Amino acid sequence: MASQIEKILIDILDGKFKQYRRNCPENLTDLVFLEIEENYMNVYESYIKIKGKDTANKFIGKFIRKYWDLKNLGRCNSPSSRLIDSYEKHTN
Repeated sequence: MASQIEKILIDILDGKFKQYRRNCPENLTDLVFLEIEENYMNVYESYIKIKGKDTANKFIGKFIRKYWDLKNLGRCNSPSSRLIDSYEKHTN
């Protein structure tokens, strides 16, 4: 059974960002975290209380890559989201 955070990630990826499925922007992870920041902070804060921020953020990043079968392009150390310090850039 999918966790609450996984359901949110699926909703974000298959909903708001579905147009990016075949043409993934490099900053997709940052965009997902911005969406969490704007609309799902209560679930995110509950999740990081259980898992810890670092573990939670790594899980979210890996989930995004695996869910859309993306390739890593290298780190970005200047994200727009305040929830993360860096993220892995991706491509299809």
